[in-house]
Amino acid sequence: MSQLNIALVTIGGLVLILGLVSGPIRRTYISAPIVALLLGILLSPAVLGLLDVASWGKQETILEEAARLTIAIGLMGVALRIPKGYAPQHWWSLAVVLGLVMPLMWLSSGLLVYWLLGLPFWVAMLIGAVVTPTDPVVSTDIVTGELAHQNIPARLRHLISTESGLIANASEKAEEEEVQEAINRFFTLPIFVLLGLVLPWQEWLQLGWKGLLLAIAVLLLRRLPAILVLSPVMTRLKSVPDVLFMGWFGPIGVAALYYIHLSLHHTGIKDVWVVGSLIIVASIVAHGISATPLSQLYGSRIQHKNKQRPKAIVR
Repeated sequence: MSQLNIALVTIGGLVLILGLVSGPIRRTYISAPIVALLLGILLSPAVLGLLDVASWGKQETILEEAARLTIAIGLMGVALRIPKGYAPQHWWSLAVVLGLVMPLMWLSSGLLVYWLLGLPFWVAMLIGAVVTPTDPVVSTDIVTGELAHQNIPARLRHLISTESGLIANASEKAEEEEVQEAINRFFTLPIFVLLGLVLPWQEWLQLGWKGLLLAIAVLLLRRLPAILVLSPVMTRLKSVPDVLFMGWFGPIGVAALYYIHLSLHHTGIKDVWVVGSLIIVASIVAHGISATPLSQLYGSRIQHKNKQRPKAIVR
């Protein structure tokens, strides 16, 4: 069987299986992107050796175009999730996120790369830039589905969705969202299989403990401090759980993968791929594993807080 046939059968089977068990998966600590990523690793030259992207053509071009297509489909999903007129109505919170939070995320990520890995300053800031955007594909698992609707208020779900892909004048309909989720899953999961096939294991090992420390530091310090500092002026964040949830869930994924290969195309600097891919995988795993328990914890805290509020006396 040719590699193309193996790839088509594997990815098609994965999408079909995940589509059938998407409900139970959402209630576990393992997200669909993690499953797809693990499958890619299993089939890669580093493990079973059944698929080798290098034999298909230029790896950078394949990943860049696959990421471009996946982002386009992911943004269509964002458009269906955002209520009509959401961006103009909540322009202030969006302006704070895009105009203040994101530059701080870029600065903190770049400085962490510079301090921990000792790369040239402009290379470190380039890596910081590619891992700054909140990913519209990975964030889909966080803000959609029954679990998210039960535990996470619409104002937070819409704010994260809008940040990851600002598209105004889209309407939200439940039946459209269900159809879109199925389409989104079918077309976006293959990119995670592809990513698993090409991970630079040897280069990661050369980074040593500094690479692991960097991944953890970026996940903890890239976004949360900026949200904490600016939360007083973000009107959509109503409580401490809101701030912590928004501060943690800014996943890094396909958008960063696209920017990495766009940077490679223009600069040829391999460090962007090595360091960026490590941070992407760390985010996929960390945010994928934490989405369900933290969503449930958030929901329980809000429900407990609402129960403690004194009820109005009806006369």
